[in-house]
Order: sequence, then structure tokens, then C-alpha cells
Amino acid sequence: MNISWTTKSRALSLFDVFGRGALYFTQKYVTKRSVVELPAIPRPWKFHKANIAEFGSKNLIEFGAGKNLGQNLYISQPELRQHLVDLNPMLDLSLVNHVVTLLAEQYAFEALPAVQSLGDLEAKYAIKYDAPVDMTSTAFDDDSFDICISTNTLEHIPLVTLEAILRELRRVLKSAGIISAQIDYSDHYAHTDRSISKINYLRFSEQAWKRHNHKFFFQNRLRHSHYRKVFQDAGFEILREQAIKPSKRIPDDLDPDVLTGDDSDYCLAGLWVLRNC
Repeated sequence: MNISWTTKSRALSLFDVFGRGALYFTQKYVTKRSVVELPAIPRPWKFHKANIAEFGSKNLIEFGAGKNLGQNLYISQPELRQHLVDLNPMLDLSLVNHVVTLLAEQYAFEALPAVQSLGDLEAKYAIKYDAPVDMTSTAFDDDSFDICISTNTLEHIPLVTLEAILRELRRVLKSAGIISAQIDYSDHYAHTDRSISKINYLRFSEQAWKRHNHKFFFQNRLRHSHYRKVFQDAGFEILREQAIKPSKRIPDDLDPDVLTGDDSDYCLAGLWVLRNC
């Protein structure tokens, strides 16, 4: 389905009024965008799993875990404790069980049990889900976790809030603890409107973009080089970074104020491995 981005923006303005519950209902039952399909195992799931193995991680935190926990089921193993948090309760056990079925049927995951409760999720998969939790200020003890994973979440967080989250991660991650992150740098309106460039949103000034940057569809528009500075300023060592998938269409009227002057400005995603110093 191709949806004009301006039409989608107008529709999202209604959810600013009617709230998150109305948005979730629409995504699950109308657009079906909440119902995950797995034609292939997504790259970030493999990326996180490889980093967990490389660094021998045993205690994991993820914020912005979402509705179906697909990647968390994929990376689950008996020796890995996962603590997942969301700013607002989002978990949908019917969507979780849908992924359980897909992994078992399509990828030969053996004997994956269905879950009927949060207790089931913790007992069967060592996954604890908490919400609401504000990741800028948590009740976790210092040095509680040895890895944080993040998939296509950081781009939805305002810069000031992101800086506060990174300060909190510095506290709750162990010394030399790891952040494994994929960030989606693309204009998310382009995910459902093929007529626009995947960096279409870089054409707008900050003031003009506010009209389309809705409460439940917020995009900070930070580029790869912006994130590098944010991570370094927060005190993390960058072990690996990769800006990937350059846009095939670059509009000639991009706003220079939202760019850094680096070619990575036009990339659509970034992979990061950071270490707590």
C-alpha cells in the first residue's frame, strides 16, 4: 500500500488528539503494521546476536522494546537475562506468540513455547518486561548490565532526551559495557510513500518540519556524524561504526542546516558498537 506522506501526516495529527491507544489499535487491526512477518531474519537481530557472543554478555537491557519482542526471542538463550523497558506499555502477547510461531515454523527454532503472561515470558525466555519506565532516570543499580541493544529507536528520541538516556546508560552499564545499536536515518514517511526520496525530510527547515513531526511519529533527523559526536560527548568509546545504504535519490534542495557536510549524511542507517569508559 502506497500512502502519500502528506496524507499520513494529516492522519497522524489526529492521533496527537486521540492518543496512543487509538494509534496502536489502527496499527494492529487496520494497517496491520504491528503484525510482523519474517521473510528473512532482520540484519540488526543478527548484528546484536553476534555482539552478544563476541563480548560474552549475560545481562542485557533494551529500551523501546516494542510490541512483539521478535529480536529478543531470536537472541534469547538460557544464560542471557534480558530486561526490556518501554516509556509506555506496548507489549502485546498475541504478537509475541505470532513471532514464536514464525521462528519455529520458518527457521526451525526448536520447541518454542507460547506465552500467556509476563511471568511466562520471564520463566520460559529469561525476558523481563517493564513499563512504564523512563530511561532518563531509572531505579536500576549502578553497573547492572553488560550490554544495551537498540534497534531503530534512537532516531525517535529528541536530542536532549537522548543525551539524558546516554548519561543513565553510563551509570547502569558496567565498566566496559557495550551498546549495540542500529539507527534508521531514513525519512519514515518514505517507508509508505515510494514517490519521495528516503531523505525527503532533510529538505525542510526545523520550523517547517515541526508541522509533520508528530508526537507519535517523531523523527530527530540526526545524521551519522551527529550521532558520533553525541556518543563521544556522552563518554562512550566507539569500537565500530558503519554508515550504510546510501540513498539512491538525493534531492537538490536539502536544507544545509540539518546536514554535517559529510557523505554519510545521505546514508539511510548506521551500525554502532560503543564501549562504556
